[in-house]
Amino acid sequence: MSLSSAIGALLVAAVLGALAAGGLAAAGGPAGAGGPAWADRLAIHAPHAVGAGSSARPGFRPRRGMFLLAAPRLADPRFARTVVLLLEYDETGALGLVVNRPTRLPLRDALAVPLPGSGGHVVFAGGPVEHRRLIALLRSPDAVEDARHVFGDVHASGSIDTLRRMLERDASAADVHTYLGYAGWSPGQLDAELARGDWIVTPADAASIFDTPPADVWHDLMRRNAGRWVRSGPAGSA
Repeated sequence: MSLSSAIGALLVAAVLGALAAGGLAAAGGPAGAGGPAWADRLAIHAPHAVGAGSSARPGFRPRRGMFLLAAPRLADPRFARTVVLLLEYDETGALGLVVNRPTRLPLRDALAVPLPGSGGHVVFAGGPVEHRRLIALLRSPDAVEDARHVFGDVHASGSIDTLRRMLERDASAADVHTYLGYAGWSPGQLDAELARGDWIVTPADAASIFDTPPADVWHDLMRRNAGRWVRSGPAGSA
């Protein structure tokens, strides 16, 4: 197994364990494993971590609960015109979910265990790593059991029981989104991409995740950040 594959496998197993003690897996995929925080697991395979003072350009700093907006110049088809919600960012790496790429796959068909109330929900493509792993974003003004608070009233969970409880509350697609796969960066990788101008960092908002039509999310956020983009020039302001 290559270093990047080892990092990806350990990262997703540990982040699901950190997000929740349960194991939410797509049909045909292995359940998530518990264990230490994902950052600790990743650090074992990535001793060359950069310090907090990265070379990213001035502006909003990346951290949990921030959006990464793909710069117009970013041509990589895996990330072109995407909006990524950061779930983790520190010296050991970063992890996020692409929030604006819905698939046609119904949630009920993606789950290894059928859940009442999953009808009407589709799965989003969360990123290019571990396509059989499922993570849920939940909108709730209250704390959510077995979920990690991301920002505001948005929480992330890898727990099948948490997803079941949310769906049993007759939660609509405006309250529950599920994602297959995730986006992951090894230590220093995201900082280098920010310095290169591949991404714009801006505070996340729940409406862009749950309410805005996915096809409009990137365009709306780019318009909202147009002043920063113009002032900073093509290199971006990350």
